[in-house]
Amino acid sequence: MAGLNIILSDSMRKFVDEQVKLKGYGNPSEYIRHLIQLEQERVTQQQLVMLLLAGLESNDFVEVNQDWWELQRTQLNNGSP
Repeated sequence: MAGLNIILSDSMRKFVDEQVKLKGYGNPSEYIRHLIQLEQERVTQQQLVMLLLAGLESNDFVEVNQDWWELQRTQLNNGSP
């Protein structure tokens, strides 16, 4: 695990310390890691929405049925695109 030093204003540090106590984190690092994880999840969700919208706008529709799922499983198992 890599370390990272950050500088916080006094009011930010106070806020972090309060959140650590209120929410039961072991230390400020746990709290900051949790915030970063939440942001990563938010960005991933946003990317998924953008991909779904792009797919809808492409008008290149594919019927998703049992055969399609079987093809996907086969390709995943074989490492093929």
